[in-house]
Amino acid sequence: MAAVLAALAPVYFEDYQLGQYMQSVARAANVQDEAVKAEVLARAHQLDLPVRSEDLQISHPAGKLDLQMKYAVQMDFSLYQVDVHFHHSATN
Repeated sequence: MAAVLAALAPVYFEDYQLGQYMQSVARAANVQDEAVKAEVLARAHQLDLPVRSEDLQISHPAGKLDLQMKYAVQMDFSLYQVDVHFHHSATN
């Protein structure tokens, strides 16, 4: 059990960092949607997270920027394989 937790900890920490970055981008966003998407995806790739362009949705309800991101990280253990799913949202 400890080995599984140790293997998952870095992924959860990187996901936390990405979520915080996404919040800061949403708060400061005054650029076009594609630029916001490019910034978030670049940060995800820096953190070695498998976020694809289609995993990040941008909308503008009531004139506000709303970011929604859902992705999964596949973890391979010696006896089994598991997908860890993450979901973040941010609004300015």
